[in-house]
Order: sequence, then structure tokens, then C-alpha cells
Amino acid sequence: MVECRRAALGGWQLIGGRLTAISRTGWVLFAAAAVAVVGLVIIGTGRWLTLSGSVDQSGAVALPPPRFVDEAVPAGLTHRYDGDFT
Repeated sequence: MVECRRAALGGWQLIGGRLTAISRTGWVLFAAAAVAVVGLVIIGTGRWLTLSGSVDQSGAVALPPPRFVDEAVPAGLTHRYDGDFT
């Protein structure tokens, strides 16, 4: 076994070919690091959504109405109704 490799085994740590228990301080440091990483991921995701425009900072604003342009006449189409008006 390679001396520098470490493998965690549910509360025990394989260091240098022998098992040693992970101390309470080790668990606290591991938990603090995990919380810090999760917090940074959440903050980074929120920041990315805000900067990308997916989440608006000023609140919901309605979009302007669509602009419909009748291009039938310039395209050479004339509309004519030959049916009954009843």
C-alpha cells in the first residue's frame, strides 16, 4: 500500500497502512468545511442568477405589447371577401 494515500472508512482513517480514529476536532473541521462549501455554492448560484438576468432585482415588470405589422399589401397580397354577409 502506498504510504501517502488516505481512505476514510466511516469514522476511521487509513493513514500509512494503519487505521486511526478521526478525532472530534477532525469531524468539526470537516463539517465546517462542508457547510462553507455548500454556502459558497448557494451564494455563487444566487449571484449568477442575478447577474444573468434570470432573477430581476427591481421586481416584476410587464413586457411591452407586441408590434404587429400587416405586410400583406407590400408583399403583393390583396384581401377580398367574396362570401355572403349574413
